[in-house]
Amino acid sequence: SQRFLHASLGANIRLWLPPDDEDGALQPQAGDALDEDAAIVRWCYDHAAPAGVATHTLPHAPCLYLPLKAPMRTRGVLVLRVADPATLAEPDNRRLAEAVAALAAQTLERLHYIAVAQQTLVAMESERLRHSLLAALSHDLRTPLTALTGQAETLQRQLAREASPHAAQAATLQTQSQ
Repeated sequence: SQRFLHASLGANIRLWLPPDDEDGALQPQAGDALDEDAAIVRWCYDHAAPAGVATHTLPHAPCLYLPLKAPMRTRGVLVLRVADPATLAEPDNRRLAEAVAALAAQTLERLHYIAVAQQTLVAMESERLRHSLLAALSHDLRTPLTALTGQAETLQRQLAREASPHAAQAATLQTQSQ
């Protein structure tokens, strides 16, 4: 999109995106500084409305700020700077810039949902692995505990018949193993 807009409009662009946790200040991505104003970037993002050159909001700013509006939410801001601001006043050029911003927004949203899907798959696989591990441990522990319980019951009955003072301890052993 950067090469396309530069070839079509002679525009230099830079994306401003929120951090991964979506809180905090928007950060400029790779590219040349365009003398953008971070406050205008934030306003454009918060209001999901364009600002700067050829708009009604801060028309004397040297750049055009377009929100990257995706179907679910605003994903960032596209900042354009052209040598001749009149270029962006032409409806065809403005629609072209807005179309590029819309495509960038959809791409960013798809990338976001791909990451969410991958995190969900990892979580599901982790839960499946945890369940398998617990089932294996449960099976491996149940066999010796069953034998221990049976032996404790036999010991407790024998000691009870003999009226041994250790019968109570054997009964506790049987109860705890169950």
